[in-house]
Amino acid sequence: MKVIPDKFINLTTVKSISLAMMKSRRIDKGVDDYADEDVENTYNELLMHQNEVLQTFEQFTYTYEITGKEQQDITMDLVRMLNVRNCAKAPRQPLKVIIIGSPFSGKSTYAKMVAKTFGCVLVSPDQLVFEESRRNPHVGRLYSDAAKIMN
Repeated sequence: MKVIPDKFINLTTVKSISLAMMKSRRIDKGVDDYADEDVENTYNELLMHQNEVLQTFEQFTYTYEITGKEQQDITMDLVRMLNVRNCAKAPRQPLKVIIIGSPFSGKSTYAKMVAKTFGCVLVSPDQLVFEESRRNPHVGRLYSDAAKIMN
């Protein structure tokens, strides 16, 4: 996409919480035919891809554990992390931040809050894929198949 992020924020939570939330979401959507093993395999695959991203961009990455913290405290901590300037005399340019993390760690929620706090534009990968899938039916089918597995 030719965008080099200024920072990555990696939101982490306890694995058991992520797994429980993934299983709960499937039940809420009436998709209860997945075994616990399938949910854990999906979780592990997501973490594998996330770790590849983290290794590539480790010098830009802040890892933040959210377990047991209040939403307001997490938001304020994220804002403090992002207010740090690399060079005091450098001109202020729009901050490019990518938020990744464990399943159900609040990536979308905190991305919205950070964007609102900084007056930034929020670019949602899910929204981009959704819009592309509307234009390109093949992408739509791939996205739909992946969503069935993820949700």
